Amino acid sequence: DAPPQITRIDIPAQIISEASALVRSHRNPEILWTLNDSGSGPDIYALSTNGGLLGSATLTGPGIINQDWEDMASFTREQKHFLLIGDVGDNFAWRPNITLYLLEEPVLPAPADTATAPVLHTFRVELPNGPRDIEAIAVDPDENAAYLISKRDNRPTLYRFSLAHAETEQVTTLIASDLGEINIPRGERNNHYINWVTAMDFSESGRWAYVGTLSHGYRYARESGESWQTALLKAPQGFLQPKLRQIEGGCFDLQDDQQLFVISETLPAKMARIRWSSP
Repeated sequence: DAPPQITRIDIPAQIISEASALVRSHRNPEILWTLNDSGSGPDIYALSTNGGLLGSATLTGPGIINQDWEDMASFTREQKHFLLIGDVGDNFAWRPNITLYLLEEPVLPAPADTATAPVLHTFRVELPNGPRDIEAIAVDPDENAAYLISKRDNRPTLYRFSLAHAETEQVTTLIASDLGEINIPRGERNNHYINWVTAMDFSESGRWAYVGTLSHGYRYARESGESWQTALLKAPQGFLQPKLRQIEGGCFDLQDDQQLFVISETLPAKMARIRWSSP
């Protein structure tokens, strides 16, 4: 197969200082959402697909903090557009549970303003085999379920939990399901990053999954009727990602499964568009 075409994209806004996630908007195909890593405020930022800052929104609600935001997911369900923010980083594997915030995708304000984004529901999630560092989240809207991949395990583990919740409650506490190891090529154990997983997304059609590491990208094809668990156990199509330092987020284009965007956790921030000529 021919390698994908890569277009580098600069992000001039200095406020995007430690981008660790990237998702497509479901309100506008020309908008992407990102966020900064731990130590920043509870804010998300809207970028154009050309890298321009379009606006921001601050999450509001009881106890909302950015302890270690590492990824996010976007999806549409019952004609409403949602974001799921993952406070899921755990470098030292000590957190008894991780936190994910569900909110409706904000409508962008004027560029100089900051919108607020009320958190609709908070999920406190325990992993069944003990604390793990997580930097990869995706949502399947048909299942109304979120998927997670562990970062630092010798073989990455796939987890799943339902996003169903009582409308009368603010917080749901649950234990995720362990779906087992997935097929990600690993480096030698003495290779310090060991091809750690830092990003994940499901395409809008549900046909493809993207899993990203600091250096490589992998596309998994899912057949009709196949589960994500089965699809991610198959051998992926690997590709070299753009030479951006520390790629930590990536998402498919809203309207085109053959186009992917990735973002690096650097200052100045940078993105890239990856385009395949055929499936």
